[in-house]
Amino acid sequence: MVVNIKAFEGSYRRWLKRSILEVFSTEFRDRSRDYYEYAITKGLITINDRKVPTDTLIRNQDVIAHNIHRHEPPVTGHPIRIVSKEEEVVVIDKPGSVPAFVALTGNQSESNFVFQPQVHPSGRYRHNTVLHILQKEHGLPKLYPVNRLDRLTSGLMLLALNSNKAQQFEQQMKGRNIRKEYVCRVLGEFPEYVCFLFIPSLPHSQACPPYHGLL
Repeated sequence: MVVNIKAFEGSYRRWLKRSILEVFSTEFRDRSRDYYEYAITKGLITINDRKVPTDTLIRNQDVIAHNIHRHEPPVTGHPIRIVSKEEEVVVIDKPGSVPAFVALTGNQSESNFVFQPQVHPSGRYRHNTVLHILQKEHGLPKLYPVNRLDRLTSGLMLLALNSNKAQQFEQQMKGRNIRKEYVCRVLGEFPEYVCFLFIPSLPHSQACPPYHGLL
């Protein structure tokens, strides 16, 4: 069983004093410049609900809308099991195929402690994510994921219920006070005796290059 999402609309609001065509062709590169020129000309991309020329400059408080028919890729219908729920933390068993990795933006203060989904809402996923599913199906409040699990990886995830607790976990991980284990299923013939492979870990800055200037 797989889960599909019904079509929905999205809008974008930023990029002052740049033309609408320049913004879309440089910021959203999953489509060609020719497509965005066509979309603006046909009124699929509008400013303040009005069709505009391609050289229109974006002003403060403009509302930019891109009408697009989009289908999110399906994910497994296997439920996200809540393993443990305490006052400040929830532990879940994340199934494979559901995106869940998050990135921290802003500084570490309460007002700027913001997590974003692995794939930006303008990307492939918006509703088929661990955070959205948990909030919709289990009625959980805003969650702050602590550890990283890639989309295809299944396993335990720690989710803090407030930013202070998330920061505590982050410091414990940086200090290597939390131990993580990964189990890998592989194909091949292996010796009967137990063997160990030690791979040195890289600093985060080398293992995960900056994305758009942020780690």
